[in-house]
Amino acid sequence: MLLGGLQLREGYEDLKELYHQTSDWLLQLSIMATLGELGEPKAIELLEAGLQSDNGLVRLSAVSALGELGNQEGVSFVN
Repeated sequence: MLLGGLQLREGYEDLKELYHQTSDWLLQLSIMATLGELGEPKAIELLEAGLQSDNGLVRLSAVSALGELGNQEGVSFVN
């Protein structure tokens, strides 16, 4: 997603809303990946939700995004 590459943090709230409104796992996976690129500290909350997904690829993308953010708070969610 272009938002992440450009680090348009203003788009975070829209991504959060979209993640919770859709059941499309591919879109959810894309949002998780975008959150890592976005660099928005508030994304930890949504990434935690991604870790609870029924889809393994969405969970894996959330773990990867947490690593990209480099926030130690996110480590507790993975353990």
